[in-house]
Amino acid sequence: MIDTVDPVMRNLSVSVFNQAGENVTNRFTTNISGQTVTVTARSSWLNRQDFYGETYRVQIQGRLHESRTLNAIGNNDSYTIKNRATLNVDGRSYRSNEVESKALDAKVNQDISLHYLTPK
Repeated sequence: MIDTVDPVMRNLSVSVFNQAGENVTNRFTTNISGQTVTVTARSSWLNRQDFYGETYRVQIQGRLHESRTLNAIGNNDSYTIKNRATLNVDGRSYRSNEVESKALDAKVNQDISLHYLTPK
């Protein structure tokens, strides 16, 4: 999965959960470079049968960048962060579901989470 998140987000972190809600980030290699987040299944897990038939949820968390958020909000009450990731499976690319989070003027330092579901 590759995702470039909105520049109003900073201090990014990424986690992966299975459909039971368990943190399974250790099954993946994660990388954050600037606003780009990459999540790749580890080859050792791709060889395991129990890796498949599962829905994985990728959660990207961050804090709002104060000046960028205030500029994005402008004279409005809030700023909607819309985002999609690209999933690459067996050499084919898929677009994730679109996710939205709202940045509110009164909560410039709020935490923001983006969640994506992978196909089974």
